[in-house]
Amino acid sequence: MIASNHTIVGHAGSHFSYSDACNLAEQVKADADTGLVVIELSRVEDTSTAALARLVLLRRELLRSNRDLRISGLVGRALNVFAVNRLEALLPTVGTPQ
Repeated sequence: MIASNHTIVGHAGSHFSYSDACNLAEQVKADADTGLVVIELSRVEDTSTAALARLVLLRRELLRSNRDLRISGLVGRALNVFAVNRLEALLPTVGTPQ
């Protein structure tokens, strides 16, 4: 379940790079009215460990200001990178296939 005070932010490309993650982080931090941010990555086929690490840092920043972050829609190689790096505890997911 997603809280009522949430924002869903998507990424349209098939690759989610570190640069994309940095840009997304700046966008999310600028919207201070949202309690929960859900990053929708269902169109992303590939990502890097560095991009996911940037999202871990973003979540840490959000938690400090009583906000939070979830990842949604991980599939394919992006899901594999997430799983191999054991990020489940650091980047909670919603709606991710098992």
